[in-house]
Amino acid sequence: MKLSFVDGFPSSYKNYIASSFKSSFCTYCNNRKQGKSSYLKSYLHCSYDLFSRRDFIMLTLAVLPVPFFPSVESGTHRKPIVTNRAYFDISVGNEYIGRMVFDLYGRDAPETVSTFLQFLKGIHNKDKTKDVSVSNQIDIADEEEEEALGSEEPFVSYDFSLFYRCSPGILLEGGKIPNLRLTSVGDTTFYDIGGALIAANPQVETNTLKHTERGLLTRKKLHFGPEFGITLAGHSELDVSHTVFGKLEEGYEVLEAIENLPVLVDSDGRQGKKLSSQLFDWQRKFFLTIGRDVFHDKRADEIYPNKLLRRVAVISSGML
Repeated sequence: MKLSFVDGFPSSYKNYIASSFKSSFCTYCNNRKQGKSSYLKSYLHCSYDLFSRRDFIMLTLAVLPVPFFPSVESGTHRKPIVTNRAYFDISVGNEYIGRMVFDLYGRDAPETVSTFLQFLKGIHNKDKTKDVSVSNQIDIADEEEEEALGSEEPFVSYDFSLFYRCSPGILLEGGKIPNLRLTSVGDTTFYDIGGALIAANPQVETNTLKHTERGLLTRKKLHFGPEFGITLAGHSELDVSHTVFGKLEEGYEVLEAIENLPVLVDSDGRQGKKLSSQLFDWQRKFFLTIGRDVFHDKRADEIYPNKLLRRVAVISSGML
């Protein structure tokens, strides 16, 4: 018996459907010879007269075991819904190099997107002692809030934040706000902004989105600050420690320009232990000296592998 309307199914589907249909159809024929009208009595407990053969196959598909079907929770083929769009205008040193435009996935990562938008808008005086890490509203840049804020300047925002680390082929890290510090009072962690304390809670947010490609916005789980990352390639290892919350939509040439900037190498670099150790020591001594003695910048003490050796700053940011 050939079932032409299942030719497109995998062999496991066709074999299962064919055997079920053949068994039930034979039962129908035998019951019909005996004058019985309900051949599905032992299978579906309903009358064959109510169903065509095609309907019966659809019912058979409906009762197939769940493992026969591909998982709909994998998140690998589902396209995330874009709830917001944001932009960063980027400079390297004193030179403007272009704009990055991000699509944000507020339905898949509502808390992470909300925090990103809070720092995009800026934390204002009236936000002191408030928890800014969780919000039930995805679009916080509506007109009513803009009118309520008036001309009040924010304490901190992504304006003048820095891209500070580039792990080649893995992740570009940004969102570092120079005058933002974390401090703890008892069991509570706060953002310390010039003496003003704003409560900050870590986010434990997961979703089905995977780190499968270049340009994905991601944030480390259980992280307090505004920092985030942009993937430079697909890396499944990040699925455990990070949450995808958006994607770079425009400005891949800017991403590539930042990616090609020199970074601080450590003693385990690819150039060999002896040479890379000497290079690391030279870089460390040089930048510490320049930072401390010339620019009087305390950040010169922040030495870590893959630190960008050029200042990459967000000169303006906002919603689109």
